[in-house]
Amino acid sequence: MIAGILSWVWLASGVLLIISVLLHSPKGD
Repeated sequence: MIAGILSWVWLASGVLLIISVLLHSPKGD
């Protein structure tokens, strides 16, 4: 269903946002 696809897109975009923020974070470890 479209709702399922939208939820997956939301999850994927959220994960990508978190990963990008962590990668661009000036802190190393």
